[in-house]
Amino acid sequence: MEISHSFIIITLVLIAIIAVIFYVLPQKYKSANLSPLAGLSFGLILSGMFFGDERIISYSFIAAGVTLAIIDIYNKHKELKR
Repeated sequence: MEISHSFIIITLVLIAIIAVIFYVLPQKYKSANLSPLAGLSFGLILSGMFFGDERIISYSFIAAGVTLAIIDIYNKHKELKR
């Protein structure tokens, strides 16, 4: 196993632990639903992590995911200004 695989596995385990903690702890605040654009960007970023061996594919998925996340943030910011 290469070092890059170790980092990917550690990152995924940490994300899973954080998700479990947020699921188990009681919520004090109203949670916002994930928009379809944010969900797609999250999926693209995860796909980029899984395709780590093929760098061009991996970086393309990550770049597309970050771009969609920025667009989603801009849209939500614009909605809040109204």
